[in-house]
Amino acid sequence: MRRFTYGLPMVLVLLCAARTRGVEGDSRLDDFESYIAVDTPKIASRHPSLLFGEEGIAKMRRQAKTPYFQPFVADLVATADRHLRMYQADREFPYVENPNFRAITEAFVFAYLLTGEKAYADRAIGIAKTFIHAQYKNVPIRDSGKFVRHPARAFVSHYLPSLALIYDVLYDEMSADDHFLFRKGIAYHCWNTYDMAITEEFGLGFHKNYRAGHMGALGLGALVLEGETRLETHEWLDKAMRVSLAWCNVAIRADGMYPEGVTYYSYLLRNQTLFFSALGRRKGVDYFGRTNLPASLRWVVWSSLPWGREFDNFNDARYQLRANDYIAILQGRFPGIGDYLVQRVNGDHLRYQSNPFALLHGRQPD
Repeated sequence: MRRFTYGLPMVLVLLCAARTRGVEGDSRLDDFESYIAVDTPKIASRHPSLLFGEEGIAKMRRQAKTPYFQPFVADLVATADRHLRMYQADREFPYVENPNFRAITEAFVFAYLLTGEKAYADRAIGIAKTFIHAQYKNVPIRDSGKFVRHPARAFVSHYLPSLALIYDVLYDEMSADDHFLFRKGIAYHCWNTYDMAITEEFGLGFHKNYRAGHMGALGLGALVLEGETRLETHEWLDKAMRVSLAWCNVAIRADGMYPEGVTYYSYLLRNQTLFFSALGRRKGVDYFGRTNLPASLRWVVWSSLPWGREFDNFNDARYQLRANDYIAILQGRFPGIGDYLVQRVNGDHLRYQSNPFALLHGRQPD
């Protein structure tokens, strides 16, 4: 088996040498639905499996009963109940940089898994269907700014992972028509994201934080659709894996430092860590151990010390750690420093702060 060494020159070659094709140049969009599979027993047997299967659900339910996680679960269910009152199934979320879609729908998914209340599942599915109907083939082509002549897809990071999660976890709560709608919606956003990822502009801005978000999202979408379309999901997955590993070994330096600071480090690293977790489940490989992420945790600790000043030159960036799923995801793999970071963010009492995967990956610090 060949080993690849990821350095910035090679990354740029891989990203920029690929053929750049505008969306308007691919005629498959005219008959996109013909490339999407209909239900089969084999497809049904795959779900849930993306980020966890039945064993993961059982683990979360056990964790939910422990004293450490009980306040977390109470917060989660209260959050989901509040969202039920505030957001109806026909609520249309615009395609903008806004994490509310993720926070709301994921609270519904995990509340359903813990309580079995079907209202949570139905609302997550309904809101996601409204989003897909509104955005499918409707993401506009940009005429200025980043990625001119490509769809304005820079915000897929906030939507695609949640669509993949809802489809995978709530598969049995959906109809056959729902399954087809989710497949084509996820495939459409993956297809757009891949089209952007093979541009020269994407390669030259490789170190940017949203590259991590895009590729994590693309990887999750490609994994959940494996064998469920006649599109090139294997290419999407390969691109997401290569760029994600390279980003975590080049954009994140060998000593763990990320030049855009802790705020941007944590902003979209969540998608990356969820993708590595899902990819590791599928392939049996510890992708975290092949990156500079362990060193980056030490850098985060150093950066969050009370220096009394900020080091970033971004007006919206801070050297301040905040609640995020990635901390819990990494805690299980690097428990010592992970425990410290979890306690620094949450104190001694873990609370739900739109970080549902802490229930699956986290644990009470030693």
